[in-house]
Amino acid sequence: MQSIHDYDPELQKYVKLTRLGKIKITPRIVRIANFIGKPRFIRLLKDADLSSVKYKIKGYKDTPLDIICYTPKGIEKVRPAILFFHGGAFMLNGFEHSRNFARIYAREIGARVFFVDYHLAFKYPYPYAIEDAYLALEWVFKSAKELMIDKNRIAVIGDSAGGFIAAALSQLSKDRNGPKIKTQMLIYPVIDSKAKTKSMEEFDDTPGWNSRLNRQMCDIYFKDPEALGEYTTLLDKDCSNLAPAYVEAHEFDCLRDEAIEYAKNMGKSGTDVTLKIVKGSFHGADLFSKTEIVKNVMEERFVYLKEKLSD
Repeated sequence: MQSIHDYDPELQKYVKLTRLGKIKITPRIVRIANFIGKPRFIRLLKDADLSSVKYKIKGYKDTPLDIICYTPKGIEKVRPAILFFHGGAFMLNGFEHSRNFARIYAREIGARVFFVDYHLAFKYPYPYAIEDAYLALEWVFKSAKELMIDKNRIAVIGDSAGGFIAAALSQLSKDRNGPKIKTQMLIYPVIDSKAKTKSMEEFDDTPGWNSRLNRQMCDIYFKDPEALGEYTTLLDKDCSNLAPAYVEAHEFDCLRDEAIEYAKNMGKSGTDVTLKIVKGSFHGADLFSKTEIVKNVMEERFVYLKEKLSD
């Protein structure tokens, strides 16, 4: 149902631009989007203050997994590590704006940020992405000395579908007694494949993302009943003994309520959680970095990460 919402005045002009409507997600549409989004179509600016190193490790079922590490230049000592998981409905590549977020966190936090190019649907549905994420976490932890990171200060960050990966990874590592995660930052995350919240019913034509697209995404990514396990509906998971969490929900986002409910579940279970509800905003609005609302949102993320990853 399309309706008029009280968007932040600076974001209002981007509403029509980012409204996706009733797009039908098909392999062809995904291929076109990924083709257009390749770096050769984007003017790339050299980040003189950052270095980047590419790694290739074994992903889920021995598929090659690419990882890029961004580090502020001049840092030659052990630093915290951030594993960054981009959004894109589990189907879109890590486009330049996502990689830019990783670079921003490296620069602002003074951390080594590992951008994980996890495997994508349609070809690689659940559980590829979260198993890739777990293998990346294990690799960073086991390679701490060579990578010059503090294995006791590892954060995971994800937005949208990447938020699901970060949240599921935190659960998975806890359940497998894997590497300890210092903190998790979940930005307008996908949490529940059932997609039955009030905001999911209400926001079927909101900018950035909507419930029509979300249901298609879930049907595509969580398509194999044989493979579906306990990490597809995180609202049903035990939230005790998880890493401290920062959860960011945006007011006019179909994913809003599941993010809020997950944050509350963590809090009730004794997990240290910070819930940020961004009024007047929508899914993906942090792309518009020159607006005051986004500047404030980003600053709150930086403050949280610096506190949690401090010595």
